[in-house]
Amino acid sequence: MIESTDNSLMGLVSNFYIYVQTKVFAIQQMLLLQAQTQIMQAHMKQLQAQIESDRTSEQKLIIESLQRFQQSENIKIRDDFENRKLPILVKYIINIMVYVLENEEALEAKQYLAQIQKDPLTIIICQEQWDLLIKIIISKKVVLNIPKSELALNLMIKSLLFKDQIKNSIFKKLHQFSLNSSECIVTQVPVGSLSELLSLDHKNPEFLFKFLCDEQYLGISQCEQSLVNLFNLINKYFSSSNLIEEVISESGNKKIDPALEKFQDKYIYLLQLFQQSNKKETIDALIKGLYGGAIQIDSRDFISNSELLGVDLRQVLFLFPGLIKLENSIIDVVLQIKQKQEEQEPLKQYARLIEKIKNKCIARDDEICECKKCLCARRNRESAREAQKKKKDALEKIGPLIEEYEKLEKKVKILQDKNIQLKSILIDALQHPVVSTNIPQQIKDKIIASVNQNCNQSLGF
Repeated sequence: MIESTDNSLMGLVSNFYIYVQTKVFAIQQMLLLQAQTQIMQAHMKQLQAQIESDRTSEQKLIIESLQRFQQSENIKIRDDFENRKLPILVKYIINIMVYVLENEEALEAKQYLAQIQKDPLTIIICQEQWDLLIKIIISKKVVLNIPKSELALNLMIKSLLFKDQIKNSIFKKLHQFSLNSSECIVTQVPVGSLSELLSLDHKNPEFLFKFLCDEQYLGISQCEQSLVNLFNLINKYFSSSNLIEEVISESGNKKIDPALEKFQDKYIYLLQLFQQSNKKETIDALIKGLYGGAIQIDSRDFISNSELLGVDLRQVLFLFPGLIKLENSIIDVVLQIKQKQEEQEPLKQYARLIEKIKNKCIARDDEICECKKCLCARRNRESAREAQKKKKDALEKIGPLIEEYEKLEKKVKILQDKNIQLKSILIDALQHPVVSTNIPQQIKDKIIASVNQNCNQSLGF
């Protein structure tokens, strides 16, 4: 009995020991895992800090390069990405970045350049770089070596993105993350975000949310005021001169290219939709659709709720980014049309030359040839001969009349001279003392007046 109890107790102790050892082992594994995680996090932080440091030094290097580049005059740069379909503004930015990096000797510049050439949309730009790039483009000091580059530059500068109210704030609305530097918080934007904003393939609800709100959450009152400001901005765009209307008006009475006509119809639709909508009712409907019963929403709520709006209401909400995309598409279409016209011009010249050659008479004897060209030449020659003949006949008929007219002119000249002489003699006679004292002044005046009248009548035949 006692032996059985001892065995049972030993079994319990053994089991407890195994349990304790198992727990200790589990705790040791957990502590080891935590230690490994902390080490990995420390490595990740160190790596992130290194990446941020490298990126910050790259940004400083590029800023200095852009500042030097800004002082240059009339630089023509090549298009290193001509085979890629990119918005014209994005093409300018990435090619300017490539140009300034190619002129830097630093190793980090060469490494960053190699990365850009693999995928240009991975370029990261900060606010200061954005400001410098916009100033360089507006100054027209740099021209991209693409077809119709001057036209492209002029159209781009007239676009909505380059309006003072937009170009100074658009960068902040595009940013996706910030880097904590020792000096300040540096907001940075991938060029890919700008490319998406300009592309018709993306709706960009995240951009619109950021345009309406600078915070993580958007309250109802802030949303109402932001929508009022947004609609005022759109109204100002429609009521003043803008890029799209300029392009349409320049086409005049010419037949509009089908590609351009599609975007023209889209613009008219958006204009009518905006003008026909009651702004207060539209804002109330948007608030109701976006918020439901909530008092604030984040970007995910905004995106999902905006998809549930009616078609027209959603079009009004996304009208601002829609206009930005429409302008960029119209710039691309105009450049393609102009390039196509330029390519077709030599063909038209060849066609005119061929027609001229074909119309030229092969016989070289238009007196007997019955071709269209020779018949026209004969008609012209016969008309010229007839005109010469009529002129000759007319000269022959008026020849004697001209001779008679010249004889009469000579007679008139002789009579004029005689009249002048007679008048002079008569006046001298009237002034003689004997005549002057015996004839009253009144009679003398009448005689002189009568002589003048007779002279004039004689000269007026």
